[in-house]
Amino acid sequence: MARVPYLQQSDLPPEHQDILARPIALNRAMANSPHAAKAMTGLAMYIRHQSKLDPLSKTVLRAAREMTNDLAMSDATYAALEKALDREHLIDLTLVIAFYNAVVRLLATLQIDVEPEYQKYLEQHPLPL
Repeated sequence: MARVPYLQQSDLPPEHQDILARPIALNRAMANSPHAAKAMTGLAMYIRHQSKLDPLSKTVLRAAREMTNDLAMSDATYAALEKALDREHLIDLTLVIAFYNAVVRLLATLQIDVEPEYQKYLEQHPLPL
């Protein structure tokens, strides 16, 4: 059970009801802080629709693993990516990894319930305990 209440659109003033246009558990919890929810959604939309990153490679996956486990990319991984990506792509990649690490930490800390349609992915790729 989540540590914060899941809000409904009717719980919000009209100017913030758009936060729950997609009423998944994360959005319903984040609606407790409407401005944070909108900022997070803005960043997510940039990552999904405007970032110039191409599909991920093994070096990108290594970078994500290092940032997740060690808080930063190693010098070797960063150097490999710097050879393969221009500066904008490298910044976008770092932002994408950091953003999704933040989302996972929000979900875990607030104990957000997993949506039934995403449960199969969590079973295939369990989070470390």
